[in-house]
Amino acid sequence: MRRQATPGSRTRRPGKALTPRQRRRRRANIILLSVAAVFAAGLVGLVLILQNLLGMNEPKDFAGPGGEEVVFTVEQGAGPIAIAAALTEREIVASDEVFLEELASLSEGREIQPGNYTLKQEMPARDAAEVLLADAGAKVAYAAINRTLRQNEVFQALSEGTGLPVSDFEALAADPQALGLPEQARNLEGYLFPGEYR
Repeated sequence: MRRQATPGSRTRRPGKALTPRQRRRRRANIILLSVAAVFAAGLVGLVLILQNLLGMNEPKDFAGPGGEEVVFTVEQGAGPIAIAAALTEREIVASDEVFLEELASLSEGREIQPGNYTLKQEMPARDAAEVLLADAGAKVAYAAINRTLRQNEVFQALSEGTGLPVSDFEALAADPQALGLPEQARNLEGYLFPGEYR
């Protein structure tokens, strides 16, 4: 059943051209939408510029000096990014990004060494970087002690790892009780535990 168009309806038949009034209305709508889009983009740009000028987009940092002391452990093989993430997670520093920037500006080729460090909750990133780099300038020596090594071989391995003469270790071993060993210990044999020492 066909619907008949009423005299006042404006149904458009397929293929029929737009009337001048419809073209003007469509053009006005397109112009209005374009102006609104340009205005919105300009407004967003203005907000971003103001945020940058006011420092609202900069990563945050704690003002300091920090609160309760905490012990922070740097594991063997942990790199700066992992250390920064752990510091942020424990709320020692506010931003891993700021910490990495401060670390880069202070390091001068030094690296954070594995170990335990006393830091504070909510401390400035620069202060945390300074504490963690404090021991980085010191020479770190490694020595591997095998289970089968005798005392003199252990001293030789320690000497090679540290650059200290064997006689220094022999002098320390001359008095086992001074090292906390029981009175019946005549030397360090049996008390030198295998492992890798830093």
